[in-house]
Amino acid sequence: MAVSGTNTFSQTRNDIINRALSILGVKTRGRALTAEEVNEASDALNLFVKGLKSEGVYLWKYAEGTLFLTVGQESYTLNGSTANASESFVETTASAAAVSGASSIVVTSATGFVIGYNIGIMQDDGDLFWTTISNIVGTTITLTVALTDDVSSSATVYVYQTKINRPEAISSCRRRDSSDYDTPMTEMARSDYFNLAQKTNTGQPTQYYYDKQLTYGTLYLYQAPDDATNTIKFTFQKMFFDFSSGTDSIDFPIEWAETLAFGLASRLCYDYGIDKTKAELIKRTADEMLRNLKGYDREESIYFVPTYNLYQ
Repeated sequence: MAVSGTNTFSQTRNDIINRALSILGVKTRGRALTAEEVNEASDALNLFVKGLKSEGVYLWKYAEGTLFLTVGQESYTLNGSTANASESFVETTASAAAVSGASSIVVTSATGFVIGYNIGIMQDDGDLFWTTISNIVGTTITLTVALTDDVSSSATVYVYQTKINRPEAISSCRRRDSSDYDTPMTEMARSDYFNLAQKTNTGQPTQYYYDKQLTYGTLYLYQAPDDATNTIKFTFQKMFFDFSSGTDSIDFPIEWAETLAFGLASRLCYDYGIDKTKAELIKRTADEMLRNLKGYDREESIYFVPTYNLYQ
């Protein structure tokens, strides 16, 4: 027997809602759900998914980010619009010197450069100058805002498109130097960071604290960087995307589709007056599915701790 040769099966928000209400017996063959039923189920599904954050971190929501540093700046706001931090970027160099006030630079390669992208240029004052690209002609890049200091030939140039939105959590940070050598940083507790007497001491950052708020997160570094040629590489947890329309794909691997449907059905039992016996069966099934997937989609590490016989 031949197999399909494809593995692209997917589910949308409405697929999950239809399956959940079929489990409850609300949706029957030949009857389309009303707009009210779909809207109420969509709200319940979004609440269910948001609550899954409390269950822990799932592998597919981990990502790697890069924070570009500013000399003397100890805190960076991660909200999709403030700090220069991105999941991916292009790095090149200036192929010719430029003077302060210049509105363009010439780069070694413009591959990956797009009008409107963010561009960071290492100036002779030792800091990165950030603006956006307003035009590209060959390897000549026109800047939206003019340079504030001279730029040397071979100066580092970074370009990226999208800033990182508020991470749910940051699990590790590494300081990467200009030779691409990574040094792990130590996470600090909130009280330890804010109890520091002088938070603006400059040097090589060796510690960090991440403060997650409702609409933004702040990454605090200690010490404040004295070298903008370094970057901070960090592992972070992304937020789950909302279900906004019926055709939105689920922000989960496909093996989660049935679990989401049963979890949603369990949460709608009260709304639809499902009898206790059936409601308990649906809940047990949903809980079992969730337990199985939580173990499957998590990273597991085993640590061996040596023991010593002090009397040998």
